[in-house]
Amino acid sequence: MTERVLLDKFYEIDFDDGQRVHTLRYQVVDSPVSRLWLERTRFALAQTDCHIFGNQWMTTVATEVEIHALWKKMKGLVDEANSGRYIKVDHIEMADDIDLAVDNRPALNYLHYRFHEFEEHVAATNNWVDGYDPLIQLNVDIHKLEAMIGTNSQTLTAGFFLHSLTLEPMEYTIQEHEKAELYDYFYHDPSFGDLLLGYHTVGKNIYHCWKDNDIELVKKGMVRPQRTISNEVVLFFNRHRGIGGTALNRPGEYRRVSKQVIQWVADNNLDQYVDMSQPEHQITSCPLVAQLVDKDNIDFMYINEIFKTSKIVKTRVIE
Repeated sequence: MTERVLLDKFYEIDFDDGQRVHTLRYQVVDSPVSRLWLERTRFALAQTDCHIFGNQWMTTVATEVEIHALWKKMKGLVDEANSGRYIKVDHIEMADDIDLAVDNRPALNYLHYRFHEFEEHVAATNNWVDGYDPLIQLNVDIHKLEAMIGTNSQTLTAGFFLHSLTLEPMEYTIQEHEKAELYDYFYHDPSFGDLLLGYHTVGKNIYHCWKDNDIELVKKGMVRPQRTISNEVVLFFNRHRGIGGTALNRPGEYRRVSKQVIQWVADNNLDQYVDMSQPEHQITSCPLVAQLVDKDNIDFMYINEIFKTSKIVKTRVIE
């Protein structure tokens, strides 16, 4: 893999397990995307009320007991949504427990669609009740469950973004004239310890639809490609430390996957719903913004334990 140029700038993330604070230190890479991310991160951290948004998420190596427990938690959130106490939403269907002997993607696709549908409606109508929305946490848990039961079960990820109640988030919208340059960074083949730019977009892009075989969402015109750069990040750790983990372990794999997505769109006659000639519809990964410092001395199971027992409580830029 080509050696990347690193900036003399660092990003530290603190995890608190109630007994001690664990800190992961990253060095920022030099790229147009990482510089835009860093500017947005500095802006957020400069706010006096800056904090980690409450719906941070972490995936772990899970037992069947933990998978069933997460499903029951999700069912509780759906029940809260259906109660009408917090939000006004048409009834959402969800089984009482998960059947691990079947393909659960259709059920998860449905739940994610209902979240997406409602959140876009909220954005348009400001239809809040008491300021609490259980579907936001449901969305987080859907993605956690997908990681627990899917091919990514040998990969640990975590995600969060910085939030302020006093100022609107500073997000950068990718302009038409820079699409070719910036989206080229969205084919990064991640490896152990990479810090990636977060998606920070309500809904799924066409790659997510391909991965979930979510044909119906495409037909409903609800594909939402990432068009902004925010301060959100995703931490990536794979058990075998190769590029992309066990499923995607060859350099350039995410560019090859892009061709598979294009073919899937054609095979399912979805061309009328999504223009695959546009760069934002061809991307299949997340840009690299920073690399873990001293990663050779950090163990996969150590990260798994942190993710199981801790919360992200603070971050800082050092430069």
